[in-house]
Amino acid sequence: MIELYEKILNEQGLTGGFLEIYEGKDFKAEIDMEKWKITAVYPSFYNEKKVKIILRDMILHEISHWKLCPYDILKAYELVDTAYPYFRNLDDALYITNAFEDLIVNSWNAYKNPPYEGIIEFYKNEVKKGYDSFYYFFVILNLKLMDKENLITVLIPQKYRKKVKILKKDANDLLKEWKLPSEKEEKIEFLINSSHWIKMLKVFIQKAKKYFRSKKHNLSVFEPYFEEKVREGEEIMRYIEYSSKKGKKVSFMNNFDFLDRYYESLTPYIEIKAEDVNNFEIPLIRYGKEEFDVNNHQFHEINFRRIFYDKNSPFKNNINFYVSPFKQGLRVPSGDKKFFPDLMIVLDTSGSMTAGRAEPFLNWGNKYHNALISIYAILKYLKRKRIAHMIRYSLVCFSSGTKTTGWLYYHELNKLKRMLFTPEQESTHLKTRIIKELLRNRRVMFILITDSEIYNFNKIKKELIDILDKNYSFFFQMGMERGQGFKHIAERVNYIIVKNPSDLVRAVIDVTGRVYDNI
Repeated sequence: MIELYEKILNEQGLTGGFLEIYEGKDFKAEIDMEKWKITAVYPSFYNEKKVKIILRDMILHEISHWKLCPYDILKAYELVDTAYPYFRNLDDALYITNAFEDLIVNSWNAYKNPPYEGIIEFYKNEVKKGYDSFYYFFVILNLKLMDKENLITVLIPQKYRKKVKILKKDANDLLKEWKLPSEKEEKIEFLINSSHWIKMLKVFIQKAKKYFRSKKHNLSVFEPYFEEKVREGEEIMRYIEYSSKKGKKVSFMNNFDFLDRYYESLTPYIEIKAEDVNNFEIPLIRYGKEEFDVNNHQFHEINFRRIFYDKNSPFKNNINFYVSPFKQGLRVPSGDKKFFPDLMIVLDTSGSMTAGRAEPFLNWGNKYHNALISIYAILKYLKRKRIAHMIRYSLVCFSSGTKTTGWLYYHELNKLKRMLFTPEQESTHLKTRIIKELLRNRRVMFILITDSEIYNFNKIKKELIDILDKNYSFFFQMGMERGQGFKHIAERVNYIIVKNPSDLVRAVIDVTGRVYDNI
């Protein structure tokens, strides 16, 4: 068997790898692409000569899954993602995707690695186990694609011939819809072209779904390597990034899992570039950009590497420069004892804050989208700094009502995330009473993110300023203009206007780093 394996590897232009062969109750095989290991199982009672023939083709089959179909992780996920909406069951989507991939690799191997008789022997062994309309349909398709249609009568028991007649008709209809070229080599080139697979898979499912049952025969393998990755969740981040860039949600993930991993994928780890720091004031933070205005800026603030045309420029030749808009140090109270403060995030979830759609699969716009990225960035930063498990967390969301998660330990953060993903999207009222109860006998890092007016601000401003004064507090407002009444906040605490929502994450992670790095 080892000699056979080495011969196949040489013929396929591959080197290295491992082969493990075991006796068992049935024929099975799988390939582990990370370890480049093929595991094969064969029944001990089987004829030795046939065992070698079957194992040869099963090994070729496994190698072809890696070399040909699905070939890479993104295509594997995309095929499962296409199949899942037809079944709403991941096991079924994985199985039928595997069956489709088998059609491709078997067609290829029958053409490139003849005689490829072992796979026929494998199917002959499987159909003896009893009638399964989907599996028989699958075997008939394989035989037609491998130009071995004459073997249908050999493989299918006599008592199922009437049923098989209907299956053959559906198989012929499917192949017509696939519009395969008639010339053999062109047909194979068409089949292995991955740009056709999504459309072909949909046709395959539409034809095969009526035959599908929960009890399934073995395909020629266990679950392939890529399908195991889908089930285990490994490498799923790559596909989420790929899918979201195309404006699509991953169908086989529930909404929470998708959004959670999606925002994780958007959250880079941002290093803090601190200047000289003392316990009483956080140093200057600069982020974003705005046009130089001689009435509002100093010349030393100019970034001379950024030049643009501006007909109203105070400089010659209509050129102007950008400056970083954030110009003040940040006040942070210091305590007698060094400790890591708990984190409270107060988030505006009103209609104006969540308006629009940042992506087709999101129910909120850019402001709220960037607020979520910022919160995920804080959590990632604290985890990387190994602080995350040492503190507790509280989220307060306000719109027409005010709700909170209460105080959570790190392992309970899914509760916080679920609240983030269900914004109320109505008016803007904040109940400070809830916050005061949560902050009793605590000094915390306090981050408030809003986009405009808090309608009951005049009623709560005294209590809110008192809360902000006593904690490591930062009041972020997204928008071009300061909200009316917020000047009282700006005079007392760290009030930060973020004109461009995408600048929020940089500003928020900067203040987070300076608090937790320098206490």
